[in-house]
Order: sequence, then structure tokens, then C-alpha cells
Amino acid sequence: MSLATEAESIITNHVGYAMAAAAIPVPLADIAAVTLVQLDMVKALSSEFDVDYDESRGNALLASLVGASAARLGASAFKAIPVAGSLIGAAAQIVLSGASTYAVGQVFRGVYEDRGTLRSVDTDLLRDRYDEYVAKGRQLARNLRNPVNREETLDQISQSLERLDRLRRAGVITDDEFERLSAPLIDLD
Repeated sequence: MSLATEAESIITNHVGYAMAAAAIPVPLADIAAVTLVQLDMVKALSSEFDVDYDESRGNALLASLVGASAARLGASAFKAIPVAGSLIGAAAQIVLSGASTYAVGQVFRGVYEDRGTLRSVDTDLLRDRYDEYVAKGRQLARNLRNPVNREETLDQISQSLERLDRLRRAGVITDDEFERLSAPLIDLD
């Protein structure tokens, strides 16, 4: 598999993981889980491009791109409102987290392809690129939410279940949250 294809695969898989993490019903825990998914993706891309990952630079760049955007916090906080707020907040957070993760992946991929390092990058230019990729990422996130190809769906479900299990083992989500979040993935009919 080519470097570009492998990078796309890493990004697309992490978009799915971020969307699953965004479904966590606990306000702000969802954002923490999505952030962990994004960090994992950036490290995987670093490894794929054979770039030494500089933790402080990488985390700072990720924070400057994504930050604590009002939309993410708003969608997460919406989950605190019983029933309707939880559904509206979850739906918005799932798509936004997928789109944001896609944008982060594409930005880091571009930096690694162009420069091979995180040193001396123009953060303003990267923020502009991030904003452009968010729009493309929303479409990808919507497509992942409503997949057409059953074989791709089963692969995505398997990957989502693995990611949820990793989040459970890391203590990001509880066993009850894991069961609740994995139940719709397992019930395909």
C-alpha cells in the first residue's frame, strides 16, 4: 500500500473512532476522548511518514488548530439537557468530531508531506487549511454515519468496537458506557 493510501486509511479510521468517542453521553468526557483519538492519529501519521513526533510541538499545534471551539463545547454541553438535548448534542458532536478529526489528519499529513517536521510551521496558514478541511470532513462524517456498502460497514463497526474497548480499558469510558455505545453497533438488524 502506498504512503498516501496508508495515510488516508489512518485518517479515515480515526474519523470513525472520533465519531464513536463523540457519542459518549457525558459532557466534556466526549471531548477528552475525541482529543485522545486525534492525538493517536497524529502519532500514527508521524510514524507512517517516519517523522519523530515532538510531543510538545504536536500537542501545541493540535491545540491551536482545534482549540476549545465554541461549537464543540456547545454540542457537548447540550448533552446535559435531559432527552432532547442529549440527542441533539450527540448528533451535532458526532459529525463535528468526525469533521474536525479529518481536518486535523489532513493538516498534519500535509505538513509531513511538505516539510517532514513540525518545526517552524505557519500556524495561521495551517488554521486556514484546517477550516477548509472541516467542510470536507463533514461530508465524510455524514457518509460514515450512513454507509451504503455493507462490507465497509462491518469493517467500520469492528474498528469502532475495538476503539471503544481501548477507551474502556484506558478508563475514558465506563463498562456501562461501553455496553450502551457498543449495543447499536452489534445490533445490525
